[in-house]
Amino acid sequence: MLHIPLLLFASLVPAAAQLHSGSSAPASAYSALSDDRSWKIFGGVPAREAQFPFMVFIYYQKTTGKKDVHMCGGTLLNERFVLTAAHCTDAFGSGRVMVGSTTLDGPGQWSSIRRFMSHTGFPENPYLYHDIAIFEIDPVQLNYYVQPVRIVKRDAALLRKRKTTVIGFGTYNFTNMAPITSSYLRVTNVILFSHWECVEKKGEYISRSQLCAGDRYKGTGPGDSGGPLLVSTRDGLVQIGITSHGSSDIDEMMTKQHENPDVYVRVSKYCLWIAHKTEGEVNCQ
Repeated sequence: MLHIPLLLFASLVPAAAQLHSGSSAPASAYSALSDDRSWKIFGGVPAREAQFPFMVFIYYQKTTGKKDVHMCGGTLLNERFVLTAAHCTDAFGSGRVMVGSTTLDGPGQWSSIRRFMSHTGFPENPYLYHDIAIFEIDPVQLNYYVQPVRIVKRDAALLRKRKTTVIGFGTYNFTNMAPITSSYLRVTNVILFSHWECVEKKGEYISRSQLCAGDRYKGTGPGDSGGPLLVSTRDGLVQIGITSHGSSDIDEMMTKQHENPDVYVRVSKYCLWIAHKTEGEVNCQ
């Protein structure tokens, strides 16, 4: 089975743009998304402002020499660290992130990426195990719209919940095999499957460090890589997963994620790694 990382790229012409906050947006970060072209979750609805204050939009160029720009999601761990997928750092050249807005042309904060730290075990396997990375960014200002995500060491009780939430700026439709996109953050609920349900549905070995989730006509798509899989608790939302990869078949991707769900990194299995890479600044609860 072909594993498709859920990042998105497009060849864009550089164009300067300014956010309401006065900070400069990356070239074509949202100006090229006019005419209703953007990134959306399949089956999703627009997120409310400050509903997910930890959500991060990642915009970067690779070192391949092309003008391709790539988009991923992520979550804010604290003022200067962002959790994302390791494949979002592949041939990474330079980039920026946006926090604090549900639209790419909104009053969010843009911050430059200083460096990345990806799991050393990621490139050494064919199943995209250890698809986890951390970006260090120029510090952002925490406020009502910008807050760290909650991650936990013990997730067994959370994994018994069937209802989970995914968010992202990723693809929501296709036309002639090309992704259709918009500049709004989208949200939808998907079913979390047990480990053995996941193994059966995927027809492959899924490690205990991975999770599976999806639903009929709902799920993540290209552009959603690195974003969170969330569970609601009495104390608020908890991130249990990182969007990693899914089917390469467009019909399965859009309508049959209840049969062939997307795969997520299980965050709790990497708490020690996160603490080590952030030099103790970030710890799972």
